[in-house]
Amino acid sequence: MKLKKRFLIFLAILLLVLSARFLWLSLQSDANLPQRLVKEQLWKQGFSLGYKSFDVDFSLFPSIEITEATLKRNDVENASTLAEVDRLYIDFELLPFLLRGKLSLDELEVEKANIYIERDVNGTNNWFPQKQEGTGFKKPRFQLKASQLKDVRVFYSGPTFVNQKLQIKKAEISYDKKDKLLIENASGKLQKEVFEMEGDVSSLIGFLSGKGTSLNVSIKLPEKNTEL
Repeated sequence: MKLKKRFLIFLAILLLVLSARFLWLSLQSDANLPQRLVKEQLWKQGFSLGYKSFDVDFSLFPSIEITEATLKRNDVENASTLAEVDRLYIDFELLPFLLRGKLSLDELEVEKANIYIERDVNGTNNWFPQKQEGTGFKKPRFQLKASQLKDVRVFYSGPTFVNQKLQIKKAEISYDKKDKLLIENASGKLQKEVFEMEGDVSSLIGFLSGKGTSLNVSIKLPEKNTEL
């Protein structure tokens, strides 16, 4: 019985290795597969992605590095740029990619980014795609562990505030499959005010869409603390 069990385990491992090897060879003949997967996932969320370079490192710990990336909504004609990122670095899990052809994100690094947020008097914004057949902002099926934001600038214009600038010098974020966003060790400037921030958003999609969600954030200014 033990011999049979060991043989079945060996056979299962052999089939797994052969399947992975077959998919690996298939990947070599389709080097643009990771680019297509990233673009397709973003397109389903309502965004189009442009970039200068898209480099993939297939090793035991595979990664993607994108430079001079731009993000726009795909449901608006002649849409303005929502984000510009000098460097975007992504760690992803190899096994889900080889076996199912899916990108399971592990860690993310964003360096030197500009994000442009706008809202008009009617409440229409430039970051939340309108519901359309085949698109729409859906709950992402991935999680991020210890991810880094470095030198990220957010520019906001709306009916009440014009040309507001939030500069994030650094921040650590994580995002789980339940749509919860955790913010740690964040620091930067709001206009000319230096701040430190930490906390969580119970539903990132709910927050972005303007629907009810739990926001638990602590902001420390030089002379006072504020909790939201």
